[in-house]
Amino acid sequence: MAGMIDFYKQHRWANDLVIAACEQLSDDVLDAPATITYGSIRDTLVHLISTQEAFLMTMNNQPGIPDPLRFSVLRARSRASDEELIRIVESRDPNEVLRGEFGGRKYKMELIVPLMQCINHGTEHRAQVCSLLGAHGTTPPRIDVWGFIDVFTDA
Repeated sequence: MAGMIDFYKQHRWANDLVIAACEQLSDDVLDAPATITYGSIRDTLVHLISTQEAFLMTMNNQPGIPDPLRFSVLRARSRASDEELIRIVESRDPNEVLRGEFGGRKYKMELIVPLMQCINHGTEHRAQVCSLLGAHGTTPPRIDVWGFIDVFTDA
């Protein structure tokens, strides 16, 4: 393991596993209402990745909102944004100050804040989707850090 970058590699890996598991589901399961999460499985995954793209836009000082996200391109957009997160972690100072405006309010924060929020946000919503998978009789993928270590180390 190499340090902070591994948080983002595990994040990328976990996103990919959850999306792959959900690509196999029927529309009925993907769209089943859920009151304990952001919404249905589909809505939660779209929210997860589109919000991550919005965080990246903030980190790269790009005003606006991400393009609308369709489920059919979810995995490709997830992979692209996960790779951009890794590139940022590898190449930029986490103490870099970001300035901008959101919702009519100016902000000033260090780069580490949205970087940390990407990990927190992803963990929260992937866990919700895995709970919904289980509730629908589908075994969710193992996406915890121990599973990541089992796959990517010789331990």
